[in-house]
Amino acid sequence: MSAGGTQVLDSARSIARELPVIIGGGGPAGTATALGLKRAGEAVHVFEARGVDPTRARNIFLRPQAREILRDIGVGDPGRDTTIMSIEQKLRGLARDEHVPIDFHHRIVDVAAHDDHVAVTVAGPDDALRTMQGRIFVDASGGRIAATNEGALERVPTSRNHVYVTAQYDSPAPFDRVFGAYDRGRDESMFFFPIADDGGFVAYYDLPPGRTITDEAALLARYDALAGRLELGTPVSPPQAFDAQQHLSRSAADGRILKIGDSAGNADPYIGAGMAAALVDSRSAVRELTRSGSPEALVGNAARDVIDGHRHLARDAGLMVRARGLGMRMLPPAHFDERLSRSDLGSSMGLDFVSRFLTSRPIA
Repeated sequence: MSAGGTQVLDSARSIARELPVIIGGGGPAGTATALGLKRAGEAVHVFEARGVDPTRARNIFLRPQAREILRDIGVGDPGRDTTIMSIEQKLRGLARDEHVPIDFHHRIVDVAAHDDHVAVTVAGPDDALRTMQGRIFVDASGGRIAATNEGALERVPTSRNHVYVTAQYDSPAPFDRVFGAYDRGRDESMFFFPIADDGGFVAYYDLPPGRTITDEAALLARYDALAGRLELGTPVSPPQAFDAQQHLSRSAADGRILKIGDSAGNADPYIGAGMAAALVDSRSAVRELTRSGSPEALVGNAARDVIDGHRHLARDAGLMVRARGLGMRMLPPAHFDERLSRSDLGSSMGLDFVSRFLTSRPIA
């Protein structure tokens, strides 16, 4: 190749290197990845479909790995019991302080891979479309992007789905461990996780795996009725219904596209792995994407670590779903429709032990 041809090639490589790593999703996985990449000197850009203020009130158990990663990022150790909302607020605060570019209310509608870049099309608050070129695309959207759920990236079910309603309260928890009640006749339970440092508690209305949300309004009304009988008070944010689908992507990589967090695989929330997996995936992404090498090779290396971890969690989650009935029977029995009051609630040492055991396990 001539000297002139070499200069043109080097210039093209330089331009490609200057393209940002585009991240779809500003939750814990996406924000932690963006922080790590920016601190390493990489150009990044994040698109988040939701608004600036986090609204997800789900209680989470932080595994030791996740707590270590949060300390390394600079969030500090929030302890084992906290909420997604709390972690998101802290991560987004760091991102704001460090000038990580995040466009809120921007929904990704298409991702197209090319030989030397990835083209990401987003819809803004006014639904106007624009396209940005990136060196690599990281899907941290939780599986909400259709273009990254096709072919090799398709997510396939690993176990039955799981429907529940949850809400967070800032009033003092009546117990220092998992507490609640279980209606054996209806196979429904209400149980609660205290938040560390007298931070209140998170309530769950739990249904058997395999059911679907046919009428969300009726499901939320059922929760409100039970919460009213228990005099739980006003939640920090409105109760939310979830249909926790359990999936694992066939692959977490396709060329310049990398999937992390729930986009790569999501497991039953009761094994306490969602946040930990998101943070472990973000650490793998930052470690590999900041190395020297072709974008495709770097993405492939990160994806192997991501998928290995999610396969491990899928096995744990499948076991949890199968053992759900036994776990619920560790709660005091109650008849939800005949009467239900705070006096029916009790703590469960067995359920608390199971949750602590699962959340102490490392993600492979």
